Amino acid sequence: MYKCFGITISLFRRFSTGEYVSKFRLGSFYFKQFPSFSHKPQFVFCSRFTIDEDTLKLIAEIAEERNLKIWLLSEDGTDLGKMSLADAKTVASRRNLRLWSVGKTVQKKSENQVSIDDEQEEVLQLPVYQLISGKELFDKRNEENKKKAKNVKEKILRVHSTISQHDLEAKMNHVFQLLEKKHPIRIEIISISEENTNSTETFLDNVKTLLQDKAAVASIQRSSHRIILCLKPKNV
Repeated sequence: MYKCFGITISLFRRFSTGEYVSKFRLGSFYFKQFPSFSHKPQFVFCSRFTIDEDTLKLIAEIAEERNLKIWLLSEDGTDLGKMSLADAKTVASRRNLRLWSVGKTVQKKSENQVSIDDEQEEVLQLPVYQLISGKELFDKRNEENKKKAKNVKEKILRVHSTISQHDLEAKMNHVFQLLEKKHPIRIEIISISEENTNSTETFLDNVKTLLQDKAAVASIQRSSHRIILCLKPKNV
């Protein structure tokens, strides 16, 4: 490595994506010739002030938005054409609107279209975004959340208080997987008789210990022969 006092904008964009961040010692002036470049060495300027990880991520996000090409639609569905995601955000900001990912690519070629060139093929693969109002964005997100909520069903697990520790841990691993998918869980701990109440409570404490880092206890219901433990994923 050598001291460097020059910078090329094209390489800075590549650097800003974070792809080559590990090759630089931040806080100094260095340059390095990258093996992927066949032409003469490129120079990169690294400032002397400290760049934290969050700032590097922000730089990478900005560069990604500038490089990512999309197809933009107006509020009424009119084609506004191909542009970068960063430019689309600028258009939305100027019109006091929001961007919404339509969730599809530009319409595919028709069946009677025999062939397309490389540029047309690229356009056909572009993700589609639409300009919408803030209220529309709020409504769409609410609708998506409701759909997700419908797909999340409560799962019921029944165990006897006499189950072995090994079998209990195996069942708890299954519970952990369901919790990761944001399913609410209802665990029914069944005791053989009322005389085993103390052992059932001990078993309940054991279950709560196994779950303490994975789930929050929503409620506990007790009856003569069973305890119902209602769980919900943490941070929900």
